[in-house]
Amino acid sequence: MNSKLLRKIHIYLSLICFSFLFLFCFTAITLNHPTLFSTDATVEQQHISVSSANPNAYITALALNGIALSDPQAALLLNTHELTIATAGKRVDLYIDDENNLIELIKTDFGFIAMLNELHKNRHSPAIWTIISDVIACIIMLICISGTWLSLKHKAQRQRYLYILAASAVALITMV
Repeated sequence: MNSKLLRKIHIYLSLICFSFLFLFCFTAITLNHPTLFSTDATVEQQHISVSSANPNAYITALALNGIALSDPQAALLLNTHELTIATAGKRVDLYIDDENNLIELIKTDFGFIAMLNELHKNRHSPAIWTIISDVIACIIMLICISGTWLSLKHKAQRQRYLYILAASAVALITMV
């Protein structure tokens, strides 16, 4: 492959992935040192009065308070009288009290760093995040391959680059 074209591919792919790679590197540090970046979670508790113990009244009351449930979530809440909705860095716990026609709503926000860490782990993240992460991972692999290919084209430095590449592979294998 033409070195000039390969260099352009390497540069543009690097620019595309910069923000994501920086995020993953930053969150690797925050995950490795959780005590340095921990924050107290903020918890907000609310009681929602419902006019009757009618299942639709519970769902309507939640919708009026900004919580839209999918059909499976609504069915689970109505059957078990409790439901946890987790998103990256946040959690909403719902409890139904049939005797008093109340819904107890507990919103927990674990903070910005917790949200980033959960995105890094792909936990409680939207499906589109998984697709984006997979695409970025493939592009980063192409960056690694193109950078290695470009470095090995330099005959004068090839032996030194091969030693570094081998040392990197050995370091990874010994850590696994």
